[in-house]
Amino acid sequence: MGDRMASKRVLKRQATHTLLLTTCLLQKYLSQLLNSRCVLQLQAMNVEEEVGRLKEEIQRLGQAQSDGSYKVTFGVLFNDDRCANIFEALVGTLRAAKKRKVVTYDGELLLQGVHDNVEIILLPSAGTTAAA
Repeated sequence: MGDRMASKRVLKRQATHTLLLTTCLLQKYLSQLLNSRCVLQLQAMNVEEEVGRLKEEIQRLGQAQSDGSYKVTFGVLFNDDRCANIFEALVGTLRAAKKRKVVTYDGELLLQGVHDNVEIILLPSAGTTAAA
């Protein structure tokens, strides 16, 4: 009977140990998951900020159109000193803006030199269209 009690105690200790270990691993996993989710939210906020800056620069450098849009060539944007200082990855910001239907242009990937004459069109925002 004593051996039975001892083995029950050992099993109980092992179960407790396993439960504690599982709990610790779960807490660690959830912490990593929350951190990665926060990082993704921060990245999304940064992309939105970059797209907003891109809109300002296209308005500054581009030609206003009668429909409320603005046109600028990729070469003008790429070679502008202010844009070079603002945008770490202009092409990535343009792709994000295109994905969000803020701008439109032909092609997927713009390259300096090869695509300098590609027109980038800043689409009129809903507020601009309503005001016109």
